Amino acid sequence: PGSSIDWTIGGFYQRENREALGNVTVGSAWLTSAVAPLTPPPSGTQTVWAGKYDSTYTNKAGFADVSLHLNRQVTLSLGARHSAQDVNSTRLDYSDVYSSAPPAGTSIIHEPVSESKTTPRAAVTFAATKDVNLYAAYSTGYRIGGSNPIGALDTPGCQIALRLFG
Repeated sequence: PGSSIDWTIGGFYQRENREALGNVTVGSAWLTSAVAPLTPPPSGTQTVWAGKYDSTYTNKAGFADVSLHLNRQVTLSLGARHSAQDVNSTRLDYSDVYSSAPPAGTSIIHEPVSESKTTPRAAVTFAATKDVNLYAAYSTGYRIGGSNPIGALDTPGCQIALRLFG
């Protein structure tokens, strides 16, 4: 028989909303025994950071693959996948030490992130016997990351921590 072609196309879509609440507290000794450059929270509480993180992740992908069967034994395959992610994140800081918030204040940090990548795939398959296939394949991988807002690095509390840790 002559050659034949198999093909596959497809897509993927996902939208996910995430919400996280958190806080960081210090031991009671820090309130009275903090050593410079670290100082007790101005509010006098053991909570040095509290906040809320809201984000929406939108993932989209499309893929295609074509296999050309040259004869009963040899098949060539080529394919590609395009992935794209949009992350829309907002972090609310209720803090008085390690964020961009003023003492006992609130700051809002909005950091949208978009990334995309196209990854190829190629393969050659040889059917040596009815039970044994030999193949060689080439592909690249890619895992889209997420958003991790870093806040304002120029705040006094953050600058002290950065100097402390080098």
